[in-house]
Amino acid sequence: MGVVDAVKRGLKGALDAVTGHAAVVDVTWLGVAAPGARVAVRATVTSTGGAVAAAGLMVDLHGEDDLDEGLLDKAAELLPGRADPEYSFEIVGPFELTPHQCKTFEGEFAFPADMDASRTWLLRARVAMPGHDPHSAFAIVAPAGMVG
Repeated sequence: MGVVDAVKRGLKGALDAVTGHAAVVDVTWLGVAAPGARVAVRATVTSTGGAVAAAGLMVDLHGEDDLDEGLLDKAAELLPGRADPEYSFEIVGPFELTPHQCKTFEGEFAFPADMDASRTWLLRARVAMPGHDPHSAFAIVAPAGMVG
C-alpha cells in the first residue's frame, strides 16, 4: 500500500500544479479606487495538502469594459490594441507553506494614475508558482463610473 499511496501523492501534486488547486486564496482590501490612490490588501493562502513553494503573492487589477459581453466581443480583445488594461503588483516575495498550512499576508499597492473611469475594475490575489497559479475570484473594486 505504501507504493500506491506514494504514487497517489505524486499524481495529486502534479495535478494541483496544472489546475491551480495547490492552495486556496482569499483576499480583502481597504481603500477607495481612485487614480494613484493606495489600497491596503490582506490575502490568506492555505495549502490544500502539499507543500507550496511560491515565487510570490501578487494582486492583479483588471479593467473590464463590459462584464456581460459575448464570446465574440471577448475574442476581439485579443487583437492588438483592443485588450482590457491589466496590472499586477507584488505584495510579498518568495514564500513556502507546509502541507495544510495557512498564512496571511498584508501589503498595499497604488491604483494606476491613468485608471479609466468608464471601466469596471476587478481585483484578485494570486500565488505565483510553477504551473497554473492558485488565485482568488475576481471581485469588483470600482464599478464603471465610480472611480474617484
